[in-house]
Amino acid sequence: MPVQRTVHADADANAVLLDVTNDEFLVYKVTARGAMAQFTIKDSNTGATVMSPQKFDTEDPPGTFKRKCPQPGDPIQDDTTHTLGLEFTLTPQYSYIVEHHRVDDSVVVLKNIDYTGIPGDSFFEPLAIRTV
Repeated sequence: MPVQRTVHADADANAVLLDVTNDEFLVYKVTARGAMAQFTIKDSNTGATVMSPQKFDTEDPPGTFKRKCPQPGDPIQDDTTHTLGLEFTLTPQYSYIVEHHRVDDSVVVLKNIDYTGIPGDSFFEPLAIRTV
């Protein structure tokens, strides 16, 4: 069975322009509904793990992992892709939200997607990022 992907409020951006010179940032949120979360968000240029169940800022409530990006020490790439990889071995459902916190203090939801799969399924969700 292929992974079911449900987009909410048309929040399914393919790319974002991030003004890091004016302290714009992204907030990634992954919620796992199951026994054990198995996911990573990877930077395509550096190969670095941006977020995983072992690398996150907060887990509140339990099973909801959040991370602000970039953080001090994170490599800043002019053009890159952050790709969410999901494994459904022990977790049948995930939710993924990406927020763009802009220079004018507004917040734009770039992605708001639910995924449902069965053991053996995996899924990849890219987001292209260009920084200025």
